[in-house]
Amino acid sequence: MVKTMQINPATLTSAFVLSKLDYCNGILASLPKSMIAPLQHVARLIRIVAPRNHVTSMLQQLHWLPVQYSITYKLCLLMHSTHMPQKLSYLTNIVT
Repeated sequence: MVKTMQINPATLTSAFVLSKLDYCNGILASLPKSMIAPLQHVARLIRIVAPRNHVTSMLQQLHWLPVQYSITYKLCLLMHSTHMPQKLSYLTNIVT
């Protein structure tokens, strides 16, 4: 007997949206905060919430960092990777 797995639509949407936001967030790092701020409200798409409610509690439930911190984290992780013994040679060659 094969069991089917139930997938929560919010989890699926969350994974899809996060993968798209994380894919090229190095490009987002150079944008002004006024351009990045609307991305923070993506959580409203996943959890239907009234416009006046704060997004912070939803971000905590979804285990998301705020977008600005996520961008900073990803860039720091990439720079850290260039200094580790298992260097990413393609990054090490272009970072000064």
